[in-house]
Amino acid sequence: MKRLLEILKDAKNGDNDAKEILYVKFKPTINYYSKKLYYEEAHTDQDKPFTSRKKSIFKIKKRIGGKLLIWTSIYMN
Repeated sequence: MKRLLEILKDAKNGDNDAKEILYVKFKPTINYYSKKLYYEEAHTDQDKPFTSRKKSIFKIKKRIGGKLLIWTSIYMN
């Protein structure tokens, strides 16, 4: 997990190698954590309507080089 966070930080700072590593090596891990975060937010934040919670997770997705990578900003704010 620590290595993943280091790579996320590099990718956020524009490191193309880190972006490629994210896509190829860590994509299943990233998908797992994004689903887990989505599940936790959807089931703990009951003050907002469901659709706004859904948007708040998925609007953080970024398209890099035509490939969709799940969030870099959730952990790296």
